[in-house]
Amino acid sequence: MNTIKLAATAALLSLGACTAVAISDIGSDKVEVVVDSAKGREDAREAGLPEAERGCARYDKVPDLLSQRRQRNMQNDDLDLRTRWILLYACVAADAGETDS
Repeated sequence: MNTIKLAATAALLSLGACTAVAISDIGSDKVEVVVDSAKGREDAREAGLPEAERGCARYDKVPDLLSQRRQRNMQNDDLDLRTRWILLYACVAADAGETDS
């Protein structure tokens, strides 16, 4: 039994670099992206940004990060070492930050 747990742990550690990214909520003014990753906050932001861009692009807008929160994944076997990051972006007009000179 311990051999199986060790093999499963080794397999998960080798897959630890895998990152799962998905849009969990979307609207014309916001998009929420969920990133499951074994890496840190900056890597989660980097992984989540393309999904946020894709979501906001549906409304001809661009994402602007509003908030982020971390949530530990709950697994019965305690072998999942990933962290869930929930990133909330506002969808703003592409030229909202530009000013005329």
